[in-house]
Amino acid sequence: MDNYSGDFQSNGSGLKRHVNTVSLLLPAKQFSLNCSWTTERPLPAIEEFSCKLILIFDSVTPFEIREFFGLSEFEFNGLLDSLLKKRLVEIDPEGLIKASSVLRLKSNGGQGVPTLTTYSIREENVIFDMLTLSLIPRRNYQGVKYGLPEIPPPSKFGSVNIESIVEEFGRQYRAHLDSTRGGRADNTRLYKVSHCRPVRTVQVPIDMEIYLDVVPGEGVRVYRDVVERVGDIRKHALSNELEAQVADYLASLSIPENSFSFNDFCEAIGDEVLLNYVDSKGFDFASWLSDRDKRKTGYGSSSTRGILGPVYLPTNARTIYRSLGEAASEHAEDVPNAYWYSASVPLWGASGTDLENFVRSFENELSSSADRKQNLVTLFNIQDSSEIKTVKKAFNARLPHGVSIRDGSPQDRVEILIVPGLLAVAQYHVQPNSNSSVTVPVGQITTDPERMEKIGRLFQSRIRASSGSEVLWSNNSSHNESLLDEELLGLELKSGKGINTAPSKVNKKESVIKYKTSRER
Repeated sequence: MDNYSGDFQSNGSGLKRHVNTVSLLLPAKQFSLNCSWTTERPLPAIEEFSCKLILIFDSVTPFEIREFFGLSEFEFNGLLDSLLKKRLVEIDPEGLIKASSVLRLKSNGGQGVPTLTTYSIREENVIFDMLTLSLIPRRNYQGVKYGLPEIPPPSKFGSVNIESIVEEFGRQYRAHLDSTRGGRADNTRLYKVSHCRPVRTVQVPIDMEIYLDVVPGEGVRVYRDVVERVGDIRKHALSNELEAQVADYLASLSIPENSFSFNDFCEAIGDEVLLNYVDSKGFDFASWLSDRDKRKTGYGSSSTRGILGPVYLPTNARTIYRSLGEAASEHAEDVPNAYWYSASVPLWGASGTDLENFVRSFENELSSSADRKQNLVTLFNIQDSSEIKTVKKAFNARLPHGVSIRDGSPQDRVEILIVPGLLAVAQYHVQPNSNSSVTVPVGQITTDPERMEKIGRLFQSRIRASSGSEVLWSNNSSHNESLLDEELLGLELKSGKGINTAPSKVNKKESVIKYKTSRER
């Protein structure tokens, strides 16, 4: 269960499953460098062949050049002036055109006719990560990075001297040229750096993609791949040294204690399939993955299926959209708001592009069968008022609506996404490697009424111990009344202050949601 690998050489089943993508912010600095460049360019064809002709015959007359190429006097004078300016030829006292020492030197060195060397000075803006001083190509990161977990800068962050930056740029300038010059990079060389100054501190979003493989006799092996996204499809692999630094950061994060065990979770939602894989360590991941590959982990109905990885992982997201769309098409009433109960693992929701795409598409799916826009509301159990600032910083730019549930059941590894009466997703965050804080959610997605009711009860049990709720942010300025379902959440709405107070315990027991079967709809 604890095997960890940083490459993709598998000795296992050969089936690597993409189970999570963790987005992080890398500490970096932008520098401005005044650089001198030399660029080798081919000579115009007529100049190149003129030089070859001169080298063959040692010297030629102006008339011979004119006659050979069929040039007018004006064209010949232009050709001769260009060759003289480039110091490729010289004219002896007898008026013969001869090869210059530059041309002969290149020819004797086996390099043929010299190319045209140009000299230029440019101000270059570059970004170095502060963990390994690796050069990172500049990208347009848009707005998906705000709130992502930040890898702390090293103690040497503020003491990196300019000489080190200049030296590293001299070693790595090729990467800069490849991203800024394109096809011209091959013939360009750095001549010198005359000046360097720091510009600003920046944060670069990177993705660590997590894959799992089952290795006979060893269990689950975890593979990681640290990349920088370049658009929606392309990815830029980062260095092994940087990947190791990211892994060290993930290992430093703490995972909450299992106050609610995997066995408790399975029993609470009535998951008879996952219960078969409960072991002394909590969950027999290897056996479940192997049986899942053999299609032995089904629930006997197309209305319920297992889910591996976050809901916003593209493959899982497509399943959720499809299931929600099918359920909504049979639903006579308006589709209600969706509620997303967050887990308290340190990397919950640590996603840039995937989470952004999921939220947008999921809310569109919610609203497609409704007369008005429906909302995806994320619920956070707040045990201390100091947590509110942290939650807002992490999610208010990436999730549309955030609501605090104060003093409820402490959050743990359980995550629930529920669209009342239509769809429910329940997951438990399993830690495949005890040396890393990366977790992989495992659970079920269902539209079965009985299973949805059990998940709903677990959801309600975690909400109704609270002393109240409050809208922390809303991207469309919605209030409690439009975001929170009083019956589902068991919260009495108070107008004017934007705060909800939980009803009495008697009311809590009476307000259990009942789900209609497909025949009753």
